[in-house]
This record gives sequence, structure tokens and C-alpha cells, in this order.
Amino acid sequence: MRAKRLSLIAALAFAALGSHAFAQAITTPAAGSAYRTAIMDSMRTHSGDQNRVYLVKNLRVSGDWAWLDATPQSRDGRNKYEPESALLRRAGGGWRVVDQPCGEEDCDARKEVARIRRANPAAPAEIFPR
Repeated sequence: MRAKRLSLIAALAFAALGSHAFAQAITTPAAGSAYRTAIMDSMRTHSGDQNRVYLVKNLRVSGDWAWLDATPQSRDGRNKYEPESALLRRAGGGWRVVDQPCGEEDCDARKEVARIRRANPAAPAEIFPR
């Protein structure tokens, strides 16, 4: 009888908390931290330009997923590049760019984010721009 009661209490508690109780927290790694540097290094590797510096507008990390909105520039700040966004995933000890929205002027940013979300259903919805 006691085991049944405890099972019922546990089931009710789980139902009350719902799946959000187990969701990963959203964080923004601090500027200069090793965590943030690893993410920016993956962007530099993806772009093929190890000398880029990313001025971060938005960086949202949850578990092994991250969304970045940033404006790249040269280290000396003289050369500015088009803003970039990217979905990144940590795997095998490092971060890698999984997908990026179209960067063309006539691309619809909302449609691109929706496309990326559909293509990566495991990525937490909370990291994406609203």
C-alpha cells in the first residue's frame, strides 16, 4: 500500500512539474571565458578566417546547443563584415556550426530561423531568436 501511495505521489509530482522541469537552463557565456572563446573559434574555423573578431549581439546556450547573432570584424576593427547568425552544436569535445540563415539581402530571417528549427528538432526552441 505504501509503495502504491509513493508511486502515485511521484507520478502526480512529475505531472505537475511537466517536462520543463528537466529543460536545460539558457546561459550566455561571459566575454573572454574559455567557453565563449571555444564557440567563437568554431565560427572562425567555419568562416576560414582565424583573424575575425565577433562582436556578439546575442549568444544563447542550452546544453550542447547555441544560437549566435554577431557582427564580425578584423582584429584591428578597420574591416567590418556582414552580420552573421548560426546554430552551433557541441560534439566530440568541440563546437561546430550546424546551420546558418541565408545571408542574402532578400532572405526572410524569420523563415530562415523556422527552416533551421525544423531541420534541427533536437535544438532547444528557447535559444532561437523570437
